[in-house]
Amino acid sequence: CFAGVFFIVDSNDRDRFSEARYYLTSCILEQEDFRGIPLIVLANKQDLPGAASGKDVAKALGLYNIKNRYV
Repeated sequence: CFAGVFFIVDSNDRDRFSEARYYLTSCILEQEDFRGIPLIVLANKQDLPGAASGKDVAKALGLYNIKNRYV
């Protein structure tokens, strides 16, 4: 039983956003064990020059399309 999931993304490594999206989707969102469990996504390294904004990270990971999570 899980209380919640933290998913941490390096917001300065844009080349790996698609890989992060794949793991988020296939390893967490599509797994029955994680249904209904709160998800927190942390965009790490925001202090570095050229880092993607939180909105850009959310868009790249497809977070705006997730419908089965509640705050």
